[in-house]
Amino acid sequence: MLRRQHFILAAMAAVGFGQDASATFVSYSFSANVTQEVRGNMLASSEESFFALGTLISGSFTYDNEAAVVASGPDGTIYASLSNLTGSIDGMNFSDTNGSSLVSNNGFDLDPFDPNNPLIDLLALAADGGPDTSLQGFSVVSQSTQFDLVNVRMFWLSPSGDFLDDESLPLMPAAEDAQIARLALDFVSANDPTLNHTVFAEPLAVTPIPLPAAVWMMLSGVGALRIVGRASTKQGRIAASRR
Repeated sequence: MLRRQHFILAAMAAVGFGQDASATFVSYSFSANVTQEVRGNMLASSEESFFALGTLISGSFTYDNEAAVVASGPDGTIYASLSNLTGSIDGMNFSDTNGSSLVSNNGFDLDPFDPNNPLIDLLALAADGGPDTSLQGFSVVSQSTQFDLVNVRMFWLSPSGDFLDDESLPLMPAAEDAQIARLALDFVSANDPTLNHTVFAEPLAVTPIPLPAAVWMMLSGVGALRIVGRASTKQGRIAASRR
């Protein structure tokens, strides 16, 4: 009987761990509301704006703070700290398989034109810049010009604080620690790559997504597997002592 239970639990564990036995990733949902839009280096006029102020941007992504910023395994498998990004705004969707991250501890210059401003902490996650560059986006037509979505960025800044201790990938910072948490959608004109348009949204709120019930079952199975293993060992010892 114990052998049968051992086999069943081992099979459950094999199914669960078949995905990635060393994974430390966490899935998050995110949301932010449009606060301003910039065309070139100027605020976009109401005629140039793509979305109304307050328009919701929401979605989800997977984040692994122990993964390499961008890496590729010997079998071609891609690993990244940002993956499985999906989102939507005003009925339009975007997604990306793998992205990239940037961590700067007291090393980011918020205003390069001011020689006296201090260097600050920054955590940035971006769809573009990953090893696959497979962003699936959408286009917006503004004043007879088509703009294509080319990047999705999430970033946390701390102009007067210090939420990073080093430049290893941190967990998602709390809003009060980062002080500034924003989402940016970057667009480029289909006809003129020098003409860009960025939609900013904040505050960027991220919330961990609970593990699916199947995962909890798998984890419970692993715990039960240990118990069964101990019971089997104990029973073997008792049987041996009776001989």
